Amino acid sequence: MMNTPISRLLSALVVLCGATIAVASPVQWLNDPNEALKLAREKLLPIYFYVPASRDQEMEAENWEDGHDRTHRDPKVVAIVQERFIPLRLHRAGQNDWFLEKLGVNKQRGWTGGIASPDLELLESLDAEHFLEPRHLIPKLTSGFRKFRRELYENQLQPIIISPSAKPAALKAALNRIGAYYIDRATDDLVAMAKRELSEATRKELYDAMAVLSTQKCAADLLERSASDDAALQALGKCQTRAASVIAGGMNTSYDKRHIAVYDALCDVIKAKGKKSTAFWKTARPDAKAVETKRVTELAEKAAAKWEAELGPVR
Repeated sequence: MMNTPISRLLSALVVLCGATIAVASPVQWLNDPNEALKLAREKLLPIYFYVPASRDQEMEAENWEDGHDRTHRDPKVVAIVQERFIPLRLHRAGQNDWFLEKLGVNKQRGWTGGIASPDLELLESLDAEHFLEPRHLIPKLTSGFRKFRRELYENQLQPIIISPSAKPAALKAALNRIGAYYIDRATDDLVAMAKRELSEATRKELYDAMAVLSTQKCAADLLERSASDDAALQALGKCQTRAASVIAGGMNTSYDKRHIAVYDALCDVIKAKGKKSTAFWKTARPDAKAVETKRVTELAEKAAAKWEAELGPVR
């Protein structure tokens, strides 16, 4: 599976969910908007910017500064900001006016911020209350990133994906970006692309991107294709646990070669303990096979539900 910044982010969030971590490294802010903009365009990431409070505001509510610091030390916030954004702490100095004016942000106000695209389009606005607690900030960060990647897909990536004449190098780059940013919006286009004549290398890259997304349609298409396409079967085993219940539906009561292939892929996805060997499926009693099929199906349903509860809100 693609080892991308966003895949590392979600892996980190899997570990963090349900855990209590008292201390974390704070967000590593840039202070120069020109540097932030350059990095945003080089890395193709949005800018998360924050304007600190004025002296008067700090005197009125000193606890807000503490709240800001706690929020930007929260491990989930740090993981999201560092992986999905170029973080910019923007002081209200005259040389920074152009940045705020370009975005239409009131440069006289502190305790404000937002999400800006590399083209300096304001994608999301943030106010003072959003910085006080992670539960207020994370949904805004997620919303801003989703808007960014939607526009990125529609404007730059989709034209490549749907073009039958697109060059292999361009397709590879687009597919990698779709996987890196988890652009679920690409699902229908990827499923349609799989129906085209593709090189072996491009098809593998396509299947890997579908596995990273692991939407129901992507997983169902990989499951269907895996019956006759080894590359699709390999990709099926790389899916995220959000697709586990879809994959489980591919097992059968004949317990034949097809059942074993899907079972093996499912066990890889959910990292099932006590995985049965091929010999088990050939020699065990039917009731034992049924019990094992039920066991991994229930594990798959729990894994998919856990993914949706923990990662769905921030994906």
